[in-house]
Amino acid sequence: NKVTAMLSNVPGPRNEVTICGKVVDDLQFFMFSPLGLYLGLISYNGKVSMSIAMDSAIGDPKELGQFWDSEFNKFAEECAEY
Repeated sequence: NKVTAMLSNVPGPRNEVTICGKVVDDLQFFMFSPLGLYLGLISYNGKVSMSIAMDSAIGDPKELGQFWDSEFNKFAEECAEY
C-alpha cells in the first residue's frame, strides 16, 4: 500500500478553553510525513482550520491554501442544504 495523499480531521473543543488562565485563540497541528500531500483539519470554538504539508515537487502549499476559505465556505453552504 502506497499513500499519495491523506486527510485528517481532529475535532477539538466546541467552546472556548483556557490554559493557565489564558484564552486559547486558535488550535492547529502539522503532520510531516513522506506523503505527497497531507491536509490536517481541526475544529475549535466554532471554527475549522487547515494545515497543509506537501512535497515541493508537486507544488506550493501556499498556492493551495489560498483557496481554503472560499472553497470551504461553498462546501459548508452546500452541506447545509441537506
